[in-house]
Amino acid sequence: MSQQTQQRRFLTEVRGLAPGFLVGNGSNNRAVFPHVNVRNLREATPELLHFACALSDAGDRTLETIIAATVEQVGAKPDQLRRFARTLIDDGYLVLDPPPPRFALEPELDTTDLAPISDTQLLHVPESSSFLIDKERIVWCDHGGTLRLRLTIEEFLATSTFTEVSTREVAWMSLSGSGSAPLMSRRSFDELVERLHASGLLRTVESLTDARTSFRPAARDARGVILGATLEAVAAHERAVTGRSGRRVAIVPVNDDHKMAPLSLGLLLAYAQELDGGRLQDRYDFVPMFLAEDHTFLQCAARPAIFLFSNYIWNVQRNLELSAMIKAENPANLMIHGGPSTPKYQQDCEDFFLENAHVDITVRGEGEATFAAVLDALDHDDPADLSVLREVAGLSFRGAEGVVHTEDRERIKDLDSIPSPYLLGMFDAFGLSHAAAAIESNRGCPYGCTFCDWGSATLSRIRQFDMDRVKAELEWSSRNEIMFAAICDANFGILERDVEIAEYIATMKAKYGYPKTAALNYAKNTMKHLRPIIEVLAAAELIIEPTIALQTMDEPTLKIIRRSNIKTEKYNELATEFRRAGLPLAADIMMGLPGTTMAAFHDDLQRCTDRDVRARCNQTVLLPNSPMNEPSYREEHGIVARPHEVIKETKTYTRDEFEEMDRLRVAFYLFDNFGILRHVARFVRSEIGLEEVDFYDRISRDAHEQPRRWPYIASGMRLMTARMSPPSSWGLFMDDVGNYLTTELGIERGSAFDTTLAVQLAHLPAPSRTMPEALHLVHDFVAWHRAVLETRDDGHREDWEAHAPRLHTFPPGELKVSDPHDICGTSVGKPLNVLVWNLLGWDMDSPVARAN
Repeated sequence: MSQQTQQRRFLTEVRGLAPGFLVGNGSNNRAVFPHVNVRNLREATPELLHFACALSDAGDRTLETIIAATVEQVGAKPDQLRRFARTLIDDGYLVLDPPPPRFALEPELDTTDLAPISDTQLLHVPESSSFLIDKERIVWCDHGGTLRLRLTIEEFLATSTFTEVSTREVAWMSLSGSGSAPLMSRRSFDELVERLHASGLLRTVESLTDARTSFRPAARDARGVILGATLEAVAAHERAVTGRSGRRVAIVPVNDDHKMAPLSLGLLLAYAQELDGGRLQDRYDFVPMFLAEDHTFLQCAARPAIFLFSNYIWNVQRNLELSAMIKAENPANLMIHGGPSTPKYQQDCEDFFLENAHVDITVRGEGEATFAAVLDALDHDDPADLSVLREVAGLSFRGAEGVVHTEDRERIKDLDSIPSPYLLGMFDAFGLSHAAAAIESNRGCPYGCTFCDWGSATLSRIRQFDMDRVKAELEWSSRNEIMFAAICDANFGILERDVEIAEYIATMKAKYGYPKTAALNYAKNTMKHLRPIIEVLAAAELIIEPTIALQTMDEPTLKIIRRSNIKTEKYNELATEFRRAGLPLAADIMMGLPGTTMAAFHDDLQRCTDRDVRARCNQTVLLPNSPMNEPSYREEHGIVARPHEVIKETKTYTRDEFEEMDRLRVAFYLFDNFGILRHVARFVRSEIGLEEVDFYDRISRDAHEQPRRWPYIASGMRLMTARMSPPSSWGLFMDDVGNYLTTELGIERGSAFDTTLAVQLAHLPAPSRTMPEALHLVHDFVAWHRAVLETRDDGHREDWEAHAPRLHTFPPGELKVSDPHDICGTSVGKPLNVLVWNLLGWDMDSPVARAN
């Protein structure tokens, strides 16, 4: 039956909601977030809430009958309800035969031991609290799965007044001051507040900066701050050049992203304007406009100028839109595009010009010397005459009879000939935002991996910037309180001096308190300097995730991608050494490389698990200037993708197999990297020999194929990537998992079984939890965990389950779980990709957690 046919059938015959349904964002007619952020409660319209409650108690009524009744009762719009219902169908919540809810009877809330709430007490409903629909009520369960609240729609909407930190009095004024009749009386509201407080949902807050809540003082408008400072810098520049004799052509860098200073554009301008003592400044006006809005670019376009674009995978489409807009405003403007996402292969390059009529010149490889040579060659009285560029190496440009490609340019030998835009003051506006800074200490990569394009160069000698310059840029970053420092080297740690750079980062952190996070691309197959670097940065309390760039451990795939890895023995030694020292460690694993298979990807993940390291699993994207995009290589390995696309088909795997790998990738992220089922998986392997990744694969597949049988596992798998928080309640989720272990895997319930589920539940973050938490266990899970790891380190990584003692053989023990990094308050509710990008995990502090 087709999906369309199924939807038509559901729209006439639907009977109710599966119990995994939770309230979502009503503003766009969607109820797709089973972990709804309570800040969206105000957007959940009463009409949709009434409709959802009616669907939960559908009985023998059809969907159209329920829609008609809702329209009559609350005045909803039929088409809005139908769109809402279709969304529920697509997300698996609106079904013909919903399973019965699993809630216990609502407990009596005991308020006798609670201190009375004063009129000045600050109150808050934590971020990412989730609610389920059960017939005519909206219910909330605590972390353990006990039903604590059963609210009417009116009570639920009144609860939304505490989605921002507020006192009871202020909340009441907000509820009753809208001009319409209040949802309830003041007495009913006060009673509701007491119930919310007694349940544990409504939390007291010590102050407006209490770290246990989602509330934070309003952040400064970082973009506005940078824009304002940039305009001031441009105005100061214009005053400085006023009165100079002769006509000058404006050079305008194009960037509209405020999150990080545009290093490549800054280097281009710094090199050209300072070349030979600034001689090009007699012919060109280098405008220090490193952030601007569209209308500002159009103002600059009124007088013909040269616009610079540095294209990366994350900004190339936006840059092309801006380029087309500026060219349309004034065709006399000259558009120069460079960067890793500007194609260098001849056919791709010619297609790029064909598809983007606004582009005039593209630059291959390093751009600083090439750009300066372009300016030198152009006639500034007639910059549209590109024929003068035929002798400039490293270019492609529009000629009278087609695209002209000049010879390649050698890379810059003396990197210190490129002035620092940071030290010239070009990026001072970005220093006011405290966001992020990218710094190079060297260039080049000695490896030739086919998937990679590091500055459009492979197998190149490493060239270094002067150490004093690197340190000065790092101090600029820390002095300006930059939160996120990114060292843009291809192989940080390959050189002995990289240890000194790490030490200087730590010194600046001690002096200024910044940066808080450092992003580093660690050396590929040499680990000589990794340990001291990590120790220094960890001691400085920087948020880091040391990563070994393995990409794959499958030998046939490694050969195809022209890659060599550190030896397995060294990898084993390193993983053991880091674990025993309490240092974090991760491995980069790429999914979908040419040559790989579903089995090879599965094995890569399992080998990471066997070493107790995180696997950062990235889909393989076809980078336009990588050797993998070379036409003969693509043909040889059957790569079906265009530049910038995820590779979803090669000679060694089909599109269906890619989808299976991607399902496993997401499951591994959730269950292992974020630890949602990591402890359960280890117990399962010990009991029945099923390896961890096989367990993740099987439970995710079964939940996907049987969502009504495993509603909480299914909803977590389906929607947690959008909002990482409990699928209603971790207790209900673990109830599903426990039933799965017994019915699908045949594991008998017992004291070891219950101990494992209790330990797993204790490690799952939720906004309503009170930490720390101490567990008194029937079996010493900490000692068993230690025994398993030591067994693996002693030569039994692949068969430890046959040699390590079983959990049920251990005596009673205790386990303390704490949350020193406030994961419950700051990380729950964020999208998965945000947590991964910001190096944030879910491992709370305990003797069995992975190092953070």
